[in-house]
Amino acid sequence: MTPSGSFFMEDYIEIIIPVSSEEQSSLFMASLTALGFDGFLEETTYLKAYIPHSSLNLLEFESWCTESQVNV
Repeated sequence: MTPSGSFFMEDYIEIIIPVSSEEQSSLFMASLTALGFDGFLEETTYLKAYIPHSSLNLLEFESWCTESQVNV
């Protein structure tokens, strides 16, 4: 709630990551949570991950992509 009493919703970024298994999806969710991602939607072939715009550290995320061999 803002000081004026109104509510606002922070802007989120959605990242879509290809996955090959539920296990891989679970591993990605655990490591992305450590980077500040706080919402996930699991599908058969991809994982959607959500992070508040103000929380995204692009350098950390790019490093994670390289280490995890993920192209987004």
